Amino acid sequence: MVEEQALLALDKDLSIANEIPEDLSVRCDRRIIRTVIQNYVNNAIKYTDAGSIRIHADPGDPGWVRFSVRDTGSGFEPEERDRLFGEFGRLKRHEGVKGTGLGLALVKLLVSAYGGQVGADSEGKGKGCTFWVTIPVSARAEGPAQDADPSGSASSGSASRQA
Repeated sequence: MVEEQALLALDKDLSIANEIPEDLSVRCDRRIIRTVIQNYVNNAIKYTDAGSIRIHADPGDPGWVRFSVRDTGSGFEPEERDRLFGEFGRLKRHEGVKGTGLGLALVKLLVSAYGGQVGADSEGKGKGCTFWVTIPVSARAEGPAQDADPSGSASSGSASRQA
């Protein structure tokens, strides 16, 4: 997945680092994880003019895994956080940026169906941000669980790390 978005980042001279551990394995629908991470990375590219984007995952609390995308982009103020995951939840200063304002609302809906949580953190405007998702390691909504490969490759099994 990182390779797919690397060209977009290259156009802006941004670096992308995939820091997902090679031995990470999560039992859930890999399409959901891929959709979430792609949305977060696409937004990071869109709102970062210089610097880097880092994709990370770690087991966190027992029974849970946390995926995050950290960028050095425009960031947001604490009072703006509540708007981010709402339908058409765009920040006023980004209203001219191409997009529907539905991506993060979709992420929240998908993750909620698996009993997970979404969120975002920033130290303020111009200081970058981290968007994260926490899901149960054996998350199930409707349908059978699959071994998730957050990197987006077609194979099932343990998640693999790609640069």
